Amino acid sequence: MKRRAARLLLPLLLFVGTALRVVHPSADPPATISWSQGESTDPFWYLEAALERLATGTWQPRQNYNKYIFSWLAYLIFALFGVGIPQANAISLLPGVGMVLLLYLSLRQIFPQPWALLGGALAAFNAILAAYSTIPVIYPTLTAAMVLAWYLWVVGKGEGWMVGITFVWLVAVVLYLKEIALLLLPVFLLGILLRAEGRAREVWLRRGIGGGLLVLLFLGGYARYNPEFWHHVTFRFFQYRQESLGLQGFLHELFTFGRIEFFDRMPILAFGAYLALWFLLVGRAWREGGKGEREVLPALWLWSGVAGFVLLHYRPLRYMLVLIPPMILLAVAAARRIWEGELPRGGKGEALLLTAWSLPLCYRLLGRFIPLEADGFLRHLALALLLASLATLLFSGSKGAWRRLPEGRRRLWRRTFVVVALLLSLAVQLRNWVGWECAPTWSIVRATEEIRVVVGKNASLVGAYAHLLAFGNSYPHHRLRLDPRLDHHTCETFVQGGFTHFTADTVEAIPTLVRHFPELLRCTTLVDTFYIRGFAVDLLRIDVASGYTPTPFEVGRMRMAEQDWDAAAEIFLRLRSRYPASSLVLRNLGIAEFHRGRFEAAARAFEEALSRHRSDPQAAFFLGMIHANRGNGKEALAAWRQAYRAAVHDPIFRRRIEGAIEAYRRGARAAGRQEKGGVGSTGVIDASR
Repeated sequence: MKRRAARLLLPLLLFVGTALRVVHPSADPPATISWSQGESTDPFWYLEAALERLATGTWQPRQNYNKYIFSWLAYLIFALFGVGIPQANAISLLPGVGMVLLLYLSLRQIFPQPWALLGGALAAFNAILAAYSTIPVIYPTLTAAMVLAWYLWVVGKGEGWMVGITFVWLVAVVLYLKEIALLLLPVFLLGILLRAEGRAREVWLRRGIGGGLLVLLFLGGYARYNPEFWHHVTFRFFQYRQESLGLQGFLHELFTFGRIEFFDRMPILAFGAYLALWFLLVGRAWREGGKGEREVLPALWLWSGVAGFVLLHYRPLRYMLVLIPPMILLAVAAARRIWEGELPRGGKGEALLLTAWSLPLCYRLLGRFIPLEADGFLRHLALALLLASLATLLFSGSKGAWRRLPEGRRRLWRRTFVVVALLLSLAVQLRNWVGWECAPTWSIVRATEEIRVVVGKNASLVGAYAHLLAFGNSYPHHRLRLDPRLDHHTCETFVQGGFTHFTADTVEAIPTLVRHFPELLRCTTLVDTFYIRGFAVDLLRIDVASGYTPTPFEVGRMRMAEQDWDAAAEIFLRLRSRYPASSLVLRNLGIAEFHRGRFEAAARAFEEALSRHRSDPQAAFFLGMIHANRGNGKEALAAWRQAYRAAVHDPIFRRRIEGAIEAYRRGARAAGRQEKGGVGSTGVIDASR
């Protein structure tokens, strides 16, 4: 009966995990997944080798950090199903679901069936893993590849020829996917040592060290063939760590676990993994030989990753996907120990170990209430030590009462704790999906369609968002690094590249241009602003470009810059009949009509624009202005709230919205028409959460 239930539960688990990832196949990644622009810009850069293979027949994945495995997967999907946003998002779907299956199969080799299903459920419903499985980035593929290496190790029990296959696959992942997979090398070398018994331990130690040296020798030889390899292993990872952290800074980074966000994003799972470390400290599982692998090796996988990320200044969330599988392995091991009552008995020094174990946890939890800075590390550490000591006293004092309980009562409490923790963990993860599933956005798809309305067929794009805007189109495109330490760009850079348009976000790129590359701004003119996942992305026409004729859309924007609103409105009216689905055309038509004083026509244009692209803050802002001019306070405030939420990564425009709201509130008070139930002193900020 149990086997039959397992046969039914596993397909159901995979089905639900897949469904979470394909409900909106062409939608944007959830806005809450990360505050980084990398989830918008990097995916389309990773696809370049596959797209070039389709377009020209040439194959040059080496130019993109040797991501052969990911590039081949992307090429196969594009060749079979065509090029588009849904197909691009499906590239990470396959390894994302495959990782769930591989994690289940590896757990099945170690634990009984129910615990393997529990691990599969934690992976299938994990909001971070699921969200990144909807983006064509390499990290879901990398995570699946590392879990496959773990599965090969577990199946082979770290012995015989399967060890060789595991190391060959690991080397392939390092060379042809991502160097982060090197985190597994010390894990498997320790596994070889744990498998040894008696004097054989020395033999296996020599074999492990020799095997590791052979792997490093092979990597060194490959670096001779591909000199960029070690550049990406070393300089690329450490180039941002320019300043010296000092001892306090290093300890602060270490005690916050490299500022990894998992205690905020998945607190129950993170605590379960951390609890498994306590069982390791007290139970000394490393003395159990091969049996200790189910806890010791995942713990080493997790902490080697944490130690590696501590060394990095730039550590986006997508890098850390590779740490979620060992967290799941550890959490399952801890849950099973509690459920079965296999809790290690503390001996001498248990109180000291418990204080040491809980100290980093208390320090990390302090960050939920007070800002933690490296300069105040010692003060915060003293407070964390006080909390850890209190936790130790509480634990020691409750042990006697716990032991006096009947075994049946203790079993009930233990299993209730596991069930409640599991349900809470799943609830936290599913809650993260509710907002996205109910209110998805399609700004990336819109941007790839709108660019065809804005620029001509002979346009050539450059900048961080050039790959995104050119995806599915035939525009030549190129990245442009804006690092003042390494680059020196002038207008001649645009001329030599033959570029006609430059893309730059207003959060990082535009301020960098103003401070370090002002000449680039002097030879460009703003065409319009795209809003992509809440980031304002300016499209600028390069004035020094030769052989390019502005499109009617660009001419209309020129008339708007000259404040010739009648001519601009006439141009955008013609464009609306030609491109009825374009929200950018409707937005600019509404702005032109607004400045002409034709508020009814402007309101219709803005409402139509928002019906096509509801995350357009400019359209919502001007619609709020129209409602305010009409005296419709509630409608104005609702439109401004919508604009504020949509401009989540545009602080300049948000300040403009706040200024409009404050001006309206002052005017309403002066006229004795204070809006009740509207936005209060912090209402706008509250509404954006």
